[in-house]
Amino acid sequence: MQSFIRPIFLLMLIMFISACSSDARSATTISTVTIDGVEKQVIKLAAINRHNDWLFGVIKGFNNSSETYHVEASYYMNTYVSPFAFVEMVNPGRIGEFVEAVAEAELQFNIDLANGNIPDIVLFPSQMQSNTYITKGLFTDLNEFMDNDPDFDRADYLPSLFEVFDRKGGIYEIPPMFLMYGIYAKTTDVGTDVSWTLDEFSAYIETKPDAEYILASMTKREFIIKTTQYLFVNPVAGEVKFDREEFKKILAIAERFPIVPYDYSDERGNWEDYFWTDARNGDPIMLPLDIYNFHMPMLWGNSFFGEEVTWKGWPSSADSGPLFSAADYFSIMKAAENLDGGWEFLKYALNHVRVSPEMQVQLPVNLSLLEGIKNEQVKFINNSPFYNSEHDKLKSLAGLDRLMTLFKSANALKREEFTINKIIDEELGIYLSGQKSADEIIDIIENRIALYLAEQH
Repeated sequence: MQSFIRPIFLLMLIMFISACSSDARSATTISTVTIDGVEKQVIKLAAINRHNDWLFGVIKGFNNSSETYHVEASYYMNTYVSPFAFVEMVNPGRIGEFVEAVAEAELQFNIDLANGNIPDIVLFPSQMQSNTYITKGLFTDLNEFMDNDPDFDRADYLPSLFEVFDRKGGIYEIPPMFLMYGIYAKTTDVGTDVSWTLDEFSAYIETKPDAEYILASMTKREFIIKTTQYLFVNPVAGEVKFDREEFKKILAIAERFPIVPYDYSDERGNWEDYFWTDARNGDPIMLPLDIYNFHMPMLWGNSFFGEEVTWKGWPSSADSGPLFSAADYFSIMKAAENLDGGWEFLKYALNHVRVSPEMQVQLPVNLSLLEGIKNEQVKFINNSPFYNSEHDKLKSLAGLDRLMTLFKSANALKREEFTINKIIDEELGIYLSGQKSADEIIDIIENRIALYLAEQH
C-alpha cells in the first residue's frame, strides 16, 4: 500500500490547484467532437469498475438523444467484478479478489489524475475509498445542481436517498441503482416485522438450540465484524460511537456461531444441496442476502425454506429494516472541464437506467422506473401458468407490495470498508485469544477507527 500513498498525495496537490482555478474556466475550454455533422461537447466519464448492459445502455441512450453532449468513457477494470453478498456467501475468497482489483484500478485512476487527466464524472464501486476525494474537496456538491435545475425533483426518487448520502449538508455521491441487504427468515418463526433488536435476535436463535449454522455459513468472527461496523460506524459521516453494552451483547450472541465456515466440498459436494436440504431442517436458520429485484426474494424463500419468508434487517439497537446498499456511485469532479455536461449525464442516468428483467441484479432509485419493474412482475403473476390458484396469485402480489414498502423505507446504509473490517478483526483476535478484556478492545477499536476516519475526513 505504500506505493498507493504517493499518487494520492500528488493527486491532492494537483487537484487542489486545479479546483482553485476551475471557476476561471470558460465554455471555450470544453473539448468537442463532431458526430454525424453535429458538434457536441465531450463529457469524460471514468468508470472504475467495468459494466456491460446498464452502463453501456445509458451511455448509448444519452449520446443518441443529446444534441449538445457526447460521453466518452474510460474503464479501469478489464471485466466486471461483482461485490454482491451472494458471491460473498458462496465464495468468500472472491471478495478479497474484488478488493485487490479495485485497489489496482484506483491506483491507475489516481495516477491519471496526477498527470492531469481529469474526468468530468466518475462512476466508482462502493469498495473504493471515496472519503478522501470528498473531504479533500475533489468532488462537487450535487446539491448545487439539484437545487438550481427546474427539471430535477427529489420527490422522484427513493424517499431517503438524499438523506442517506448527506454529509453535513453536502451530497457528493449518488447511486443510479440500489439493493438492500437483509436476513431471510421463516415468517412462521419471526413474524412479518422487518426490524429487530439484538435481544430479539438473540432470543430467536435460542429457540433453535440444535442449529450449528445461524446465518448461512457465517462464522463467529464475521458476525462480530459485520455487526460492529453496521451498528457503531458511519463511514459516510465519518463517525464511530460504540455502545459498550450492545457490543458485549454482540460478543455473547456470537458464541452461538461456528468458528469455521461450512465446508461446501464436504459430504454432498455443493452449496445448493447444503441449503436446499439443511435450511428446510433448520440449519442454517437464516440467510443473509442482498435483495436486488422483485422476484428473487420470494423464490429464495420458497427454494431454501419451502415456505414464506420475512426479510428482516440486521439486528440493531434502533428501529431499522434491511440496509440500503449500492454497488456503484456517480460523482462529479470539482475540477471538471464540463461540469454542466457531467450533471446532465448523471441526471439522465438516474432517470433512464435499465437492466434486463432476466438478469436484474439491482433496482433503479427512480421511483417511476421502480414502479414500472413492479408492474411488469404484476403482469407476469397475473398471466403466468405457474400460479395455479387465485390464492397463490394474491399471496405473490401482496409480496410485491411488501417489497415496495421495504424499498421505500430504507434509511440506513450498508457500506463496509476493508480497512475498518481489518481494524476490528485485528483487535478481535487479541480479545478472542484472552489477552485483553472486552472493555479494553472497545477503547482500542473505537480509537483506531476514529483515527482512520479522521484521516479520511
